[in-house]
Amino acid sequence: MDLQQETRQKVALVADMAKYFDCRVHLITPRETDEYLHRQLTNNIRFAEQFFGERGIGMDATIAESDSSNFVAAVLDHAEKTHADLITIMNLSRGNIFGVLGVPYEQDVITNQAMIPVMLMNPRESAAGSGWSFQ
Repeated sequence: MDLQQETRQKVALVADMAKYFDCRVHLITPRETDEYLHRQLTNNIRFAEQFFGERGIGMDATIAESDSSNFVAAVLDHAEKTHADLITIMNLSRGNIFGVLGVPYEQDVITNQAMIPVMLMNPRESAAGSGWSFQ
């Protein structure tokens, strides 16, 4: 999970898959030294803990040693260390300036050297079109 608002959308699908396959979820967030950003990430972790906990799904949360600038490498390293069977990310390149100027981070995750499968989710807008839906 990162600081993008849409990141919470993947939690529901990940929970459904974890419940179906009876597996544990490993969540990783970037390290942020800014107090406001750190609080947002902590809130995302609490949200996930409550969401998975209410559904009886085991979860481990890790704060990466690196900040957002090197988060892709931290995610891939963590996935290898935990022997992950799947990495789930959000496709945010459509509205992301980095997707326009260069190689989006999604490509680095999808083509990971460990060959761990990646589920790439497109964010969805709420029915009212006034924001994002968190189910």
